[in-house]
Amino acid sequence: MTNQVDHRAVRLAPLLREEQGGPATVHCYAHRESGLHAISLEEGIAELDRARIQSTRKPTIWIDIVNPGPAEETLMRDRLGLHQLAVEDCMRGRQRPKLDRYNGYLFLVVYAARFNQERRRTALEELHAFVGEQWIVTVHEHKMRLVNEVIIRWRNNEAMFPTTASLAHGLLDGVVDSYLPVVDHLGVHVDDIGHQILSD
Repeated sequence: MTNQVDHRAVRLAPLLREEQGGPATVHCYAHRESGLHAISLEEGIAELDRARIQSTRKPTIWIDIVNPGPAEETLMRDRLGLHQLAVEDCMRGRQRPKLDRYNGYLFLVVYAARFNQERRRTALEELHAFVGEQWIVTVHEHKMRLVNEVIIRWRNNEAMFPTTASLAHGLLDGVVDSYLPVVDHLGVHVDDIGHQILSD
C-alpha cells in the first residue's frame, strides 16, 4: 500500500499570493465503508453537514485548508458554519496557543517547529484545528507534513483513530515531535559553548 494521499485539490482563489506561499487549496477526505477517500469540496461540505446530525462518533470527514484567502474565509464562515471569531483568528494568524470551546466543536491553535539543518534556523508553523464529534477542519498557511502524515495513518489504520479526539491527539503528537530536532540542536549548541568556556 502506497503512503501517498490522492489529493483532489479544489482551488478557491485564483489569485496567487506569493508572500504567503502560493494559491489557496482545500483538500477533503471522507471515511467510507471502503476506506478513506479524497472527495470534492461540495461533497466535503455535504459530508460535514451530515456528520453534524448523525449519532455515531466515528470520524467521517476532514477538510484541510491551506493558505486561506477571502474565498476561504467566506467558506469557513458561511458554508462550514464556523464561528466568526475563530475564522478571524485563522485569517489573521499569529495567535497565542489556545483551546476555545464553541457550540458543537473545539478550536485549537498550536505551533509546530520546522528546523532547517543547512541554515541552522527554526521556523514556527501555526496550525488551527476545528474538532467536532465526527469532523475536523484544519487551517494553516503552508503545507504541513504532520497534517499529511496523520491523514495517511488514518487511512492505513482506521482502528487507530476511532474518534476525532484521537485524530486531534495525532496532530498534537506530531507537533510535540517536531520540536525534538530543535531540542537536539540546542543541546549540541549548549555543549559547544560549555567546551569553549572550559577551554579558555
